[in-house]
Amino acid sequence: MPDTLPAVSAGVQRDFAIASIHSTIVDVPTVRQHKLSSLSVTAQSYVIVELRLANGAEGIGEAATLGGPRWSEESVESIKATIDTYLTPALLGAPANGFEAARIRMDEAAKRNNAAKAAIESALFDAVGKTFGVPVVQLLGGSVRERVPVLWTLASGDPAQEIEEAEKRLPQAYTMRSRSRLAPRLRRPISRA
Repeated sequence: MPDTLPAVSAGVQRDFAIASIHSTIVDVPTVRQHKLSSLSVTAQSYVIVELRLANGAEGIGEAATLGGPRWSEESVESIKATIDTYLTPALLGAPANGFEAARIRMDEAAKRNNAAKAAIESALFDAVGKTFGVPVVQLLGGSVRERVPVLWTLASGDPAQEIEEAEKRLPQAYTMRSRSRLAPRLRRPISRA
């Protein structure tokens, strides 16, 4: 965390108090079915966190776990319950710009539950950035890179569809991060990152 955040007077510090935290579960349909070894996914569930400060600034955070407890230790239901029952009471009234203090309060209120804590932490950064009128990246010390590579997952369960999809994505400069069982059947080579 940079030491260059603007100085905040005691009066203004009160405006940074966390006034409310609201969490909502939303279900977003996927572009296509994702077939994994233990489940098929046609929608991704998220917990959206809306955190409001006394100054009116609102920060947004999110958490998701693909497949819930079959894939990780948290589910959207447990994330929402942890936020509503344990994390929100621990943070209401606390200063949003005390990021480390907020982490300590959350750790004292609930062990682990990292996705729930990350959703709130994202909302804290967002609200404080909006208050100062700066992007969150500035609160974190500045940009390290201009671009971030993304991954397109082939997991339809249908090899023919996956080959077609991979061929369609090749011109868009997607790369494969590991050897795929489909790579030998593609007509063009795939670069490896």
